[in-house]
Amino acid sequence: MEAKILLSNVSKIKEPSKISADRVTKLFSECKLKESDFDEDGLTCNFYIGEGVQGKSVFSIPRLNEHREELDQYISQLRDIDHAPSFKEFFYDADGNKWTEETVVVDMLVQLGMASNMLFFTMPEQLWPYLPEGIPFIGKQIYSPTKGITGIEAKIYTKMFDEDK
Repeated sequence: MEAKILLSNVSKIKEPSKISADRVTKLFSECKLKESDFDEDGLTCNFYIGEGVQGKSVFSIPRLNEHREELDQYISQLRDIDHAPSFKEFFYDADGNKWTEETVVVDMLVQLGMASNMLFFTMPEQLWPYLPEGIPFIGKQIYSPTKGITGIEAKIYTKMFDEDK
């Protein structure tokens, strides 16, 4: 009886998703702030801004937290991620295979990682021109909250803009 229970539990263990441009693009789209996150009173969920190398996006904290494990799996598959690689290295997985050709997709992953507090730039943007080829290095947070992040509260954000009027 115990063996059957153990076997049924083993079959429920999910294989980590392999990083791909399609998966990162889908995750980015799912976590981004959407029109449905607003009602007549304003924003209805907490949010956070993820800054990448080429742009920034606003993400829904509940959806980021919902996909936290998946995002961590993708980031963990990057080449030399534990040694703060350059943005150029983010195109390659740990086996040295190029998982995407598109810079915009790599930047999506960086933005998601920044918004989730899983990644950080090793130097401020003002110093990037002094780096080799002007390309920043990005590190993986050693400690990242397992329960997720809270972000900026929607009520506070809405109140800030009401005061400007």
